[in-house]
Amino acid sequence: MEFLDPHPTGGGRLDSNLFSEELIEHLCREGYTCALWNLVPRDWENLSGWGDRALAEMVGREWSVVVVHDVLRGNAEQISTFIDRARDQGHEFVHEIAPECLPIVAGRVTGDLAPLTGTRSDAKDLE
Repeated sequence: MEFLDPHPTGGGRLDSNLFSEELIEHLCREGYTCALWNLVPRDWENLSGWGDRALAEMVGREWSVVVVHDVLRGNAEQISTFIDRARDQGHEFVHEIAPECLPIVAGRVTGDLAPLTGTRSDAKDLE
């Protein structure tokens, strides 16, 4: 398996190192929406098996926002197979994102960002 950069985001962790206060303020000031994920099948560890892991983790979830890295050489070929298998199992692909995966929408903090910053716990507009 060949990597361009094997762990650019810390293994998909969503923890207190994700956002700085400055980044949150910038995203809000500029009116951005920030979409996160809730399923990381660790494709960098198993290029041919990440789809099995993702499908297993999707069972019983209402929403799955799956991270798949295009920086892994050869990973793109696995995506079609994953999508076909997911559809065969009854999963749908939609143009929506799970509300819990949208911590900032149109410049408004939508929930508690403390777990992602270690500091913020309010939902408000930042002017």
